[in-house]
Amino acid sequence: MNIGAIIIAVILIGLLSGLIGTSALKAELKSVYKKTQANSYVVNGSLNIVKRRETFLYSKEDKREKPKQKTN
Repeated sequence: MNIGAIIIAVILIGLLSGLIGTSALKAELKSVYKKTQANSYVVNGSLNIVKRRETFLYSKEDKREKPKQKTN
């Protein structure tokens, strides 16, 4: 065998083993389904909101002058 055939064989073996490995991992994710609501994650009575205020640790403001419309 020449060196080119060996390199191609090694690349093919690597791709095949990677495909088998990722396919096995992807097959384990079949039990997860997309949900549009978070109702199944919330325990009744566990959320008690007493204030309507948001506090942010960091904020960034970009101030730009609004372009004026040109009149003809």
